[in-house]
Amino acid sequence: MSTDNKIFLADKEGKFQDELDKFEYICLNGAYYGYPGCCILHYYHNFSFETKELKCEQKCIDVGKDTGFVPCPCHADDILNKECEIEDLIDYKLRKSHYDFPDDPDNDTLSIHFANKYRKFINKLYKLYLSS
Repeated sequence: MSTDNKIFLADKEGKFQDELDKFEYICLNGAYYGYPGCCILHYYHNFSFETKELKCEQKCIDVGKDTGFVPCPCHADDILNKECEIEDLIDYKLRKSHYDFPDDPDNDTLSIHFANKYRKFINKLYKLYLSS
């Protein structure tokens, strides 16, 4: 459902029509901030839309504390072992936000143009999700 050239994947009560809507919502937001696909999938697997809670390894939450980014366990280990920093994982070519999460004024809605542009990316992630 779309309004004013914006895409809303949830209804007014925050309920999604189906599991694919939930998946697309997480993927679009992850792509919007330039997060790696593996980290986006990890977040999706561990986020409860019903309780709005993220249940994953504490190290993943601790590493991304106050950034909005929750890395997958492999990337969390890389950061903890000082093999890389969070900034090294962000794809700045993919990233559309110029703000740090959650300060982006547009982070609740994504343009239809953006959603269409990343449809291939989302389809690849969905195939990965189905195979895992």
